Amino acid sequence: MYLVSGAFILYLSRKNNLHYIILGFLLITSLITSARTGIVSFLVVFSIYNFLQLYKYLYKGSPKGLLLLLMNIGLLIGSVFLIFSIRGKASLSGSGRLKLNEIAFNIFQDNPIMGVGFGSTTYSHIGGMLPHNLFFQALAQGGIIYFVPLFIFIITLLLTCLNNNSKYFYLFILILFGAMLIPNILSSRFIGVVFLIFVLSLENNKNKRAYPI
Repeated sequence: MYLVSGAFILYLSRKNNLHYIILGFLLITSLITSARTGIVSFLVVFSIYNFLQLYKYLYKGSPKGLLLLLMNIGLLIGSVFLIFSIRGKASLSGSGRLKLNEIAFNIFQDNPIMGVGFGSTTYSHIGGMLPHNLFFQALAQGGIIYFVPLFIFIITLLLTCLNNNSKYFYLFILILFGAMLIPNILSSRFIGVVFLIFVLSLENNKNKRAYPI
C-alpha cells in the first residue's frame, strides 16, 4: 500500500514525463514485491477517478476525453497482462478471505457488544487467522462499541478530504479499499499515512483560504 499510495499521489500531481516513469516503476515494484491488494486497489480507484475525469472532458466536448480514454484502456490492459504474467493463476484466488470474514461475523454475532478483544493472539485462539477486512475485524474484536465510532471517524475523514481537496479524497478511498483486503491495518505503521493525508487536506484548505487565487 505504501508503493501504490505514492504512485497515486504522483498521478494526481503529475507535471512531466518523469512523474509517469516513477509512477510506472512504483507500480511494477509493488506488483513484484507485494501482495495483490495494493495494485488491485490502485486499479479500482484509478478507474473511478479517470471515469469521472473522462465524463467531464466528454461533457465539455474536449478532445482530451478521447486521449484519456485510450490511455486508460491501454494502462488497464497492460496492468492486467502484467498481473497475470507475474502472478499467474494465483491472481484469481481469493486466498480464503470470504471464509475469514464469515468466521469474523459469526464471532461478532456471539459477542455483539464488546467483541472478543484486541490482539491477534487472543483472536487466533477463537477464530484463527484475522479477517482481511477492516470492518469485519472491527466487529469481531471490538463489537458495536468499537465499530460505530470507527465508522463515524472514517466517514468524517472522507467528508473532510472531499470538502477540502478531492485529490486526497481519492487517495483515502484507495487506502480504504485496501483496508477491505488487508488484515490488522489499524495496528500497522501504515495507519500513519491516513492521518498524514487528513492533516495535508486540512492544511491545503487553510492555504486556499489564506491565499485565494
